[in-house]
Amino acid sequence: MITASVIAAQDAMLRADPADHRPVWMLAFYDQSELDSLALSAHLALGDYATAGYHAHRCLSALLPHMVRSRAITTPGGGQCAVGVRYGRLDAAPDRTRQLVAWSRPCWLP
Repeated sequence: MITASVIAAQDAMLRADPADHRPVWMLAFYDQSELDSLALSAHLALGDYATAGYHAHRCLSALLPHMVRSRAITTPGGGQCAVGVRYGRLDAAPDRTRQLVAWSRPCWLP
């Protein structure tokens, strides 16, 4: 379901005419990196760490240099993906690793 929703959102972004007028705040924030950030959060919540890691990488690659806050939010998610892929699930990781992951991610991420 999540993958279908991400694909539908991606298709909608590709169909949108970039020449259409949009508010400045929308142009500055809602882009490919935001879609990948949302997909990262959704796949992390499901425990699908490999797919979440894919979206974390895409998000970080697409972020514009001035988007420091978005980079700070996404980077710990990428770390959480790496831990999840390595140990299969977060609670199987060593105590210190789990503490670092919990400490570094924003409170709204799973």
